[in-house]
Amino acid sequence: MVHAVAEQIGELPERIKERKVDWAAEVVKRGVIVDLHIGRTRFIRKITKEDLGLDEISDAEFQEFVNEYYDLGSKLLIPRRILLLFNRIEGRARGNLYRFTFQTPWGCFCPYTTYATWKEGNEKLKGEYRNQKLQLMEDIPFLKEEILNEYRNAAKKLYERTNRSRTEEDFVEGFLENLEAQIPTAAEIERSFYYEENIYYIPLPTEVEEEFLRAEVTRREARIEQARTQAEIDKVQMEVQMHRDTVARIMDSKKQKIDSLMDSISQNLRGAIFTTLRDVLESIKARSSLSGASVKSLKGLIEKTRMMNFMAEEDVEDALLKIEEALSQKVRHSTLKNVAKVFHDIATEFRVYALEKDELPDIREFGLLL
Repeated sequence: MVHAVAEQIGELPERIKERKVDWAAEVVKRGVIVDLHIGRTRFIRKITKEDLGLDEISDAEFQEFVNEYYDLGSKLLIPRRILLLFNRIEGRARGNLYRFTFQTPWGCFCPYTTYATWKEGNEKLKGEYRNQKLQLMEDIPFLKEEILNEYRNAAKKLYERTNRSRTEEDFVEGFLENLEAQIPTAAEIERSFYYEENIYYIPLPTEVEEEFLRAEVTRREARIEQARTQAEIDKVQMEVQMHRDTVARIMDSKKQKIDSLMDSISQNLRGAIFTTLRDVLESIKARSSLSGASVKSLKGLIEKTRMMNFMAEEDVEDALLKIEEALSQKVRHSTLKNVAKVFHDIATEFRVYALEKDELPDIREFGLLL
């Protein structure tokens, strides 16, 4: 290998020294795992007829009523528009996290190159979530009135299915009183709504090994000092071997996960390049031109991939440079075929990393290239 490298750069083999690089160590030192925990009372629970004090009607009649008023049957009576506000914020928060991280066996790996950008967006969304929570706590008394008024008519319809042992007014008021008890209070909302992020460092296999071995040495020294017979010493030594086997299994498992992380990073970067270029080539084929939307998509690809390429992988950067160079040309009908060929060649190179094994459009079929 060293001779081949020396020949390529025009140096003597003895001038080139081997530099051993632990790529696993390099990867885990360049980022953290981010766990996003967003939760709230989902206001979802199967309400029974007992919850509403409706022992006097049959199960079938109550189920028929529930089917007619779906929200009553499955949601604890918070207007859907309010729930959607929280759902949207959570969706945006997770989208922000996925945009700047890689999916790994440990969770979302956030490179140091994207951490500040992710955090800035996350803090804004966390603030939105908190403000919406405070607003809901303030509004819950008014929402409660809205909900009860909405179901007053429903209660009157349900009354028609009872044996009418009570007056309609008593039935409706009893129904609404029981319903009101199911609606969360401001204090319950305060306790149950949360938006948290946990940041984790991935320990390397060597660190895990050292930790276990330190514990082993301490335990072994203590046990051997206390051992009085050869049988006791043999037992301690057997435990030590079991401990070493455990360390080996843990290290092997962690190594496999780090290998999976590196594979995931490679696939994500190169797969994104392939997918974007495939879509651009399809657009060129359909329009016989490079559209503004395609240019915008390619520029976005370059920006994001450079940010995510924290390991500075040369083939990825080389592909981005070629795309930039192609975009810098004033694309006319006569040069479009060259641009399309550049994109096609890069996409072909990275196609193996695509999640979907879609075929690239055959550039020989492009009318503009004939």
